[in-house]
Amino acid sequence: MTRYAAPGTEGAIVTYASRYDHWIGGAYVPPVRGQYFENPSPVNGRPFAEVARGPPRTSNWPWTRPTPPRPRGAPPRQVTARAC
Repeated sequence: MTRYAAPGTEGAIVTYASRYDHWIGGAYVPPVRGQYFENPSPVNGRPFAEVARGPPRTSNWPWTRPTPPRPRGAPPRQVTARAC
């Protein structure tokens, strides 16, 4: 069985930042209320990074608005690329 060095230690093949903000519109954005939570490792259950905590719908950007239901029998909506 192959054993790898833990992230953040000598010989590790992956590294993680100690804190992550939200990724919105192609940029890191800090949480509105400045709150973070610990993200536990699935391997040993110990926290290895802090992740931004944000309340739902913290902005009024189009992709945060609910999509209205389509009428019964209507064709699926067309997905288009958007420029950021």
